[in-house]
Amino acid sequence: MSRVRLLVATVTAVFTCLSSTLACSCVGGTTKDIYCRSDYAIAAKILSKTPISTNPWVHVYEYKFEVLENYKPSAELDAARQVIQATDADTLCGVLLSAGSNYLLMGYFSEDWKSDQSNQLVLATSSCNLNRELSSSAAVARTEAGHVMSFLNDGNFRCETRGSGNPSWRSIIERIVSRDLNANTEMK
Repeated sequence: MSRVRLLVATVTAVFTCLSSTLACSCVGGTTKDIYCRSDYAIAAKILSKTPISTNPWVHVYEYKFEVLENYKPSAELDAARQVIQATDADTLCGVLLSAGSNYLLMGYFSEDWKSDQSNQLVLATSSCNLNRELSSSAAVARTEAGHVMSFLNDGNFRCETRGSGNPSWRSIIERIVSRDLNANTEMK
C-alpha cells in the first residue's frame, strides 16, 4: 500500500512541476503599460487565418489583416509584411483570432516564422499583449478602440519604456516551427 502512495505522490509531483514549468506567464499591467511595452498598437480587421506550422504540439497561424486605425505609427510597422503571426498554445501565451472580426491589437515585431520570408519583419502577438475583439462594424470598432486608447489624447501621457521586443518563449517556438517547416520542405 505504501508503494502505491509513493508512486501516486511521485507522479503528482512530476505533473505539478511540468505544468508550472510550461505555464504562460505575463508581466501584466494596464492598457497604458501594455501600449508602452508594445512595438505596435492597431485596430484591425482580420481578413484570413492560415496555419503555417503542422507541428502537432505548437500550432502557429498567420493572420492577414487590414488596418482600421494605427495608434503607434512607426517605420517598422510600415515596412513589415502585413501579417500577424501567433501560436495558439496556452502554455506559450497563445491567442486565436477569428477571420472577419475586428480587434484592437498590440504586440511586437518579429522575424517571419516562414523560412522563405525570414529576412522580413512581421507583427506578432500573444495573450500577454492586448487583443480585444471589437464590434463587427468598422466604424463602431474604430470608436470602441478610440475609447480604449483615449489616454493617448492626454497631453501629459508619456511612455517610460519602449517596445519590449520578443518575449522569452519566442526562441522556443522558432526552433520548433523552423524544424517543422524544414521537415515539410524536405518532404516536397
